[in-house]
This record gives sequence, structure tokens and C-alpha cells, in this order.
Amino acid sequence: MSKQLTTKQPKLYIDYDRTLFDTDKFATALWGMFSEEAGKSIGDIEEMSKKAKIDPKFGGFDFDGLVSTLELKSQTMYTRLDSLLKSENFLIDGADQFIQLLLSSGYMPEILTFGQKGIQSAKIEVYLDKLTGDRPRTDLACHITDEPKTDFIRKQAGSAQGILMDDVAGQELPRGFVEINFAQNAKLEAVETNKSGFRVSTYPQALKAIRAVLDQLTAP
Repeated sequence: MSKQLTTKQPKLYIDYDRTLFDTDKFATALWGMFSEEAGKSIGDIEEMSKKAKIDPKFGGFDFDGLVSTLELKSQTMYTRLDSLLKSENFLIDGADQFIQLLLSSGYMPEILTFGQKGIQSAKIEVYLDKLTGDRPRTDLACHITDEPKTDFIRKQAGSAQGILMDDVAGQELPRGFVEINFAQNAKLEAVETNKSGFRVSTYPQALKAIRAVLDQLTAP
């Protein structure tokens, strides 16, 4: 049964890269695409990508910068990027069912991702119908930010409480926010608790932690 939350519904931000999207698998395919187009080795492309960052401190892959450095045509590379994303499923196994279950439960998740707008938009757009299932695309809000996600949350959430589910642990979240660290490779047998919130390695564990936090935050 769907849980009907109040108008003061807490925010539920879900990271994209390495939380819903298999970034490492995608990167391997992306370097191959660049290698083929630029006539350089995959090793050279990978090294160049490490220097292509949108922010020297916080990182974020600069797709446009790498295209420019290699003197490739932007339109051509975005067309190839779209084809690459459609060529196979780069979502983490179960990510679509996880988001659909959150939506059907009335929890209103929002994707929050750090990075360059062009490539991040492409990575999300291709899978938006898969993530939302039979629900309208507009039910899943998506935010792309070029500042730390914690800064975005402070500005956008205001005094709201909520959750950030992210593969990165130990972020300094605003007061009233709980961290759910998605540590997929940890292979945890159950949800773990820590001073920041929770640590999980599967979507069922994440759903259990999300329900526990949101039930507490929306309790009368």
C-alpha cells in the first residue's frame, strides 16, 4: 500500500553515479568510444580524462573539455554518447525497480547528481522512462549541480529534513538530514548504523533504511 506523506514531506535525494548508474562500466565503454574517434589508445584517453575536471577541488568529469582537447566535434561526440548509452543498460541491476518502488510508496525521490550538465543530462535522460516505469517522468525530479551536493541541499531544502543516499560517505549534511551510504561492494548482510546515519549495500537494505528514517521524520 502506498504511504501518504504529509505536505511537510522530508526530502529524499538519491545520488546517480555509482548509486543508480554503473559509472565504472560506463567509463570503460566511454574511453573506448573516445579512443576510436580520436585514434588514441584507451590508456592515453583514460590519462587525459583524469585531467579533464570541471572543478580542480571537487572533480567531476569534463566531457566537453576532453572533446575540445582531442579536437573532436561536439555534436558528433554527443550523438555517439547517446548511441553508447542506448547500446546497453548502464543502470545498476535493480535500480529501476528500486526507484519505482519508492515512487509507488509515495516517497517522491529526487535524483541529485554532481557533474557537467551535458553528459549528466544524457546519462539520466536515456533511462528516465526505465526508472519511472508506468509513472509520469515528472514524478522523478532530477537536479544536476556543479557545486558540492551538500551545498545544493543547504540552498534548496531550506529548513526541510531529509535523506541523502550516496556512494560517498561522511559528507557534512545540513541539520535534520540523514546519510544513507550505498556501499555496493561491501556486501553487507544487514543495514549498518553509524554516526552519519546508515550504511547499506543492496537496494532492499536501502529501502528498509529509507522507510525507517522517513517514518520517524513524519511521525506525529
